[in-house]
Amino acid sequence: MRMDAKRCHEGHREQDRHRAEDWSGSPSRSYKQAMRHWQDRYHAEVGARHGQARTGPRRRRLDRKT
Repeated sequence: MRMDAKRCHEGHREQDRHRAEDWSGSPSRSYKQAMRHWQDRYHAEVGARHGQARTGPRRRRLDRKT
């Protein structure tokens, strides 16, 4: 048995599940949605506790001073 890191990666697992269950739409949509959820969860559990801002596309931007 070979080690496959994709089996541990939430985005790839969700993309494979999308294909296996024959959902409509692009499998990359499921990948992106899973990764967005992972990043939100990471921020809530780790980043927010250490004062990190959750920035990114469609998120509030902070200026340098802040």
